[in-house]
Parts: sequence; C-alpha cells; structure tokens
Amino acid sequence: MINAESIIYFIIPEMMAVLFVLIGYLMVKTPPGKPNPYIGYRTSSTRKSQDSWDYGQKICGKMFLKVGAILIPLLLLINVSLNVIGGLESLVCMIITMVIELVVLIVGVIYIEREMREYNKSKGL
Repeated sequence: MINAESIIYFIIPEMMAVLFVLIGYLMVKTPPGKPNPYIGYRTSSTRKSQDSWDYGQKICGKMFLKVGAILIPLLLLINVSLNVIGGLESLVCMIITMVIELVVLIVGVIYIEREMREYNKSKGL
C-alpha cells in the first residue's frame, strides 16, 4: 500500500543519489581552489600539495557524478522491485537502499585514496 510514509522512505535514498550528482558536478565545475578545513575532499593525501589537492577534487567530483548517475536508476529499480512488487515494508526498503549507498560511498573513498597514493608517489610526495 502506498501512503505518505512509504513515499518519504522512497524519496530519501533517491535524494541522496541526486545529491551525489550535484556535489560531483560542483566539484568538477568549481573545485575548491586551495586546501582548507571546510570544503572539498579533505584528507592527508590531498593536502600534500596544491597539485594533489586539485587532482583529488577532480577525481572525487568525477566519482560522485558517476556514482550518483548509477545509483538513481539502481535505487529506483530496487525500491520498486522490493516494495511495490515484492511487498516489502517501506522502511526496510529504505534501509536496504541506504546501506547500498553507504557501501558505494566507502568503496569510492577507497578508490580515491588509492588513486591519490599513486598520484603522490608519482610526484615524489
């Protein structure tokens, strides 16, 4: 049964995926100029030099764009198949989709850190 609660549970994970796309777009188009404690992909590997910072913002933005673009239809498909077709509780569907988003985000950070290590190594940092 579709009600206001199930619509909210359906929309929240989708909005997170849309947020990934928006953040990725902003990081690619207008990356933070200098290392700072507030904005950007801030890790010890990106703060080693200005080049590392710029590279880290670029690959993080691209990763967020790709992840968001993949997650939007994937989460829609999962929600529809589990909730509407499968009859699974809306809250359970939201938890499943949020866990998927979390796992994808963690894998993305691991990927970015690996890329940053290789980049910094090639630059002698």
